[in-house]
Amino acid sequence: MAFAAIVRRARGRLAIAGMNLSRRPFRSGVAPLDHVINRIFGRVDLFIVHSTPEVSQFLHLHRLDAGRFTVVPWGFDLPDVADPECALPNRPYVAVVGRNNRDFATVARALDGTGIAGVFVGCTQPLPSVDAEIIAYESLPFDQCLGIIRGSLANVIPLNDSSRGAGHITAVAGMALGRPHIFSDADVITDYLTDGVEGIAVPLGDATAMRAAIRRLTDQPELANQMGEAGRRTATTRLTNSGFADRTAAVLLPVA
Repeated sequence: MAFAAIVRRARGRLAIAGMNLSRRPFRSGVAPLDHVINRIFGRVDLFIVHSTPEVSQFLHLHRLDAGRFTVVPWGFDLPDVADPECALPNRPYVAVVGRNNRDFATVARALDGTGIAGVFVGCTQPLPSVDAEIIAYESLPFDQCLGIIRGSLANVIPLNDSSRGAGHITAVAGMALGRPHIFSDADVITDYLTDGVEGIAVPLGDATAMRAAIRRLTDQPELANQMGEAGRRTATTRLTNSGFADRTAAVLLPVA
């Protein structure tokens, strides 16, 4: 639409809601072509992103005006939750659900020697050989993924890096389900989860710190419950579908 607006010299205003860099950047590495791509993005009047760091990511990628960006945190009402039909461990486990920018290997190493199992959904990468029960699935229906999170000791969101927005939906779902979180200390997720409130933040790629967080929640069930309830309050008061829709409308309507 932005390209068509340039070609037709249309004056209508354009907004993109949910701008997200999920895979590789939309950039060719060829300067003339990247100039055209940047010009197309530059035709957009408003970009809505779901975390603060994504603003600087797109500014850097496409040389855009920061004044055209607005951050609207993701939110939704919890859909139906199903009892998983897949195999699950017969012991406490942590859940890792998601495919975009997930670091499953670090979680596998963190579980080594803890006696805690792992259920990974969206895992397509080879895992290290560890002394821990890990059940990995490439894909499962979303309602069953929610059931897996609901039954977990903790909802774990491990990121490979902080260069892409990731984990927002999983974080909101986990909070709505009342589970404590262990999450990478990366700006793209700390807009949603606060260390010491809804869960425990650990450095990127740090299996030792993640193992300590797993043991802490295992040894302190009251703390785990406290963090889970804090997350539930956050999700049900701030990150609902109606709240998300209202915040989105509030920034879109002035552009219309």
